[in-house]
Amino acid sequence: MILKKLQIDRLPGIDSGFAVEFAGPGVQVVFGPNGVGKSSICRAVESLYWQDCGSPSRTLLHGEFEANGETWRAEREGPNLHWQLVRGKHGEGEKGESLAAPRLPQSHNGQCFFLRLKDLLDSSPDGTAAIVREIRQQMTGGVDLEQIAAELFEPASATRKRQQRNDLHRAGNEVRDCERKQARLLQEVDEIDRLQAELARAESAGRRLPQVDRALELAQRRSELAEAEAQLERLFLGAAAPGGDRDQSAEAVALGNACAALAELRGDEQEQLDRHG
Repeated sequence: MILKKLQIDRLPGIDSGFAVEFAGPGVQVVFGPNGVGKSSICRAVESLYWQDCGSPSRTLLHGEFEANGETWRAEREGPNLHWQLVRGKHGEGEKGESLAAPRLPQSHNGQCFFLRLKDLLDSSPDGTAAIVREIRQQMTGGVDLEQIAAELFEPASATRKRQQRNDLHRAGNEVRDCERKQARLLQEVDEIDRLQAELARAESAGRRLPQVDRALELAQRRSELAEAEAQLERLFLGAAAPGGDRDQSAEAVALGNACAALAELRGDEQEQLDRHG
């Protein structure tokens, strides 16, 4: 697949989004000082190729690819990756038709398709010695440091070379450890966002708790008032009946006064609930 366009809207390590177009055939070179986004472009491409790569929730990317005469568009938002066939071979296919992702290697083989600087500087017999010499010379402003070193310094002994190889191996392990730590930190950043959302919900629930308590107390008072009103009605009916008991009538009056006081308390409680939402 040939990458033609890349739009980075949101990606860990990128402060503001940007777009890149890779026009024309041949090798495309992205260069610049540290921190301009060269490595981020590689991470963005990996995130579009493979759904299990990249940050789960802090990613928003768009890419356009060409493969076997077809144009594909990929969109990555958080953990979700969608592919669309924009134009099939000879112009066939519906524009925007959502399809399964093109056939790609498994993500654990991804490193086989990305060349890093240390790969280009590999001077082993299997490496590309001519490219290595040219890159090294260009990186030093056109000066052949190897020739200068050969003229000014004695060749390194076998012991010294072995020590340098060990140092290089140790430095490589440290770099890989740092990369793993960075990946864990990105996961922790995503976890922080989730925990902050849960904390906000918990704080909101805590603010509503006093209102819930007042509502429960009001419901209890309403139940007591309803029971008292029913008892009051029975007492009045008993007092109004022939041969009714005057003591019951007096008790009914007292109970009515209590109901009125309870109703006033209920009104005050409802007013407080309305005031506080």
